[in-house]
Amino acid sequence: MREKGFRQYLQGRKLSAKGIGSSVKAVKDFEEHLKMRGSALGSVSLDALKEYISFLIKEGKNSEDRLVAIARYCY
Repeated sequence: MREKGFRQYLQGRKLSAKGIGSSVKAVKDFEEHLKMRGSALGSVSLDALKEYISFLIKEGKNSEDRLVAIARYCY
């Protein structure tokens, strides 16, 4: 994860410190999930993203903020 650049991007979007921390954690969690499945953020497929969203739903962690953070990072 390119954390420094992502934090700067989020600061530019005027997110609060708490929002930035939550966004970084959301992306790190996604990255860890991918690593456990032999993938990486730089080469993530749509199927892997769909699988992760399904996982979040099952865990009750599919918040809008989490999904927006991942979208912001991956875009």
